[in-house]
Amino acid sequence: MCPFGMMLHLTHERETSMKSSVGIQKGAAMDNTGKFTGKGAVYAAARPRYAEGLLEYLASKERLEPGALVADVGSGTGIFSEQLLDAGLCVIGVEPNADMRAQAERALCGRKGYRSVCGTADAMGLPDDSVDCVTAAQAFHWFDAEAFKRECRRVLKPGGFVAIVYNMREVESPYMQAFAQLTRRFFPAFKGFSNGLDEAELPSFFDGPCDVRWWANPQLLTREAFVARALSSSRAPREDDASYLRYLEELNALFDQFAEERQTESGLQKFLSFSLRTTLHAGRVDGDF
Repeated sequence: MCPFGMMLHLTHERETSMKSSVGIQKGAAMDNTGKFTGKGAVYAAARPRYAEGLLEYLASKERLEPGALVADVGSGTGIFSEQLLDAGLCVIGVEPNADMRAQAERALCGRKGYRSVCGTADAMGLPDDSVDCVTAAQAFHWFDAEAFKRECRRVLKPGGFVAIVYNMREVESPYMQAFAQLTRRFFPAFKGFSNGLDEAELPSFFDGPCDVRWWANPQLLTREAFVARALSSSRAPREDDASYLRYLEELNALFDQFAEERQTESGLQKFLSFSLRTTLHAGRVDGDF
């Protein structure tokens, strides 16, 4: 049973002492709501899940116990929300984009302990002191950090915490360097992956200590999965864009450059292998630690 009116008080363990000044997307006036309109289906199909070790850690070290209520902010198509539900947690998916939110609702609204709301990082639409944890998976770089922190302080119960989660790329690998170059040719304003987020700055979001952890999350993609993953990006050309077919050609050439043949039950098949790290930055934002 996972009623939204019954929520567990959390005790948060923090192990790594870090600086406390906010240094990410501070005070920015941003409206990123429409960036993924039309991308919902391909995003849901192509984006990876997060390493299972993350969920185990949240349960054992952050004491996020079954039945606790999590606000998953910028929840998109529900990839991380589903993993939280699988871990026995209750989840409110907070997502402003109607296309992305509809994908999550189709997949998850039949699950016990899940509900979906139209909300943003700075206006979640949730009651004060109502959730045990706020998560942001592959989404924090779209937020105004200061406004998000204020809203987290409002909706978190005493003792609650924020968990910022990413699947981080190994950007120095030859493949990722080549993919970044391709992206810049089609999108000159490209700041870097995850909108140029500097992982080293994430601890500065929290008040006091920040718990930093990571888990390997290797990827092995067929040509079709690789192309779909690239097309799920907010900056990727859409089918009606003039550059779409040329983008597909260059994606396929990149796949051929870096993919390797592997034996499968149906014979030799090309796969592209690359590394992701599922990262966690967790801590308090209430100044009381």
